[in-house]
Amino acid sequence: MEPLEIVRAWRRDDPRCVADAKSFWREIGMPDDVAEERAAELCVVAYLDGRLAGVSTARLGDFPPLKGRFAHLRCAVSPAARRKDVAARIIGHTRTVLEAWAADHVQENLLGMVAILQSGELREKQREPIWPIYGIDLTLIGYTPRGEQVRVGWFRHARLD
Repeated sequence: MEPLEIVRAWRRDDPRCVADAKSFWREIGMPDDVAEERAAELCVVAYLDGRLAGVSTARLGDFPPLKGRFAHLRCAVSPAARRKDVAARIIGHTRTVLEAWAADHVQENLLGMVAILQSGELREKQREPIWPIYGIDLTLIGYTPRGEQVRVGWFRHARLD
């Protein structure tokens, strides 16, 4: 496993993290207006050998199928860093960051995180209904109309109405 420097960016407005993420998103073809919007949702950035290897973002909002508020998770990894467990390590760290933040901000009533899997590189991994590796704890709960997996990770402090 290669050494990965993971930096918490959630609600910190760190100029380096934001600039690196925007540059990364431009390199992968994201329009500037979308990158600007995502920068406000930046959660974790990861560096491999001093270069940005991947990022996660989270948008807080309702998730109607589970009747609660969740962090809607996105993760992107540079092509050079794929197949090195970078995405799994980023998501595991993202979960830790968001769960701690949610516990400190109970008024947000954030129950967990939800992700829709869109990467074709995860096909084999998608055969596993639960992902405990690196503390991710994402469980398959269904599929989108387009056949993409929907996974959720409940925070330990979550309580249902």
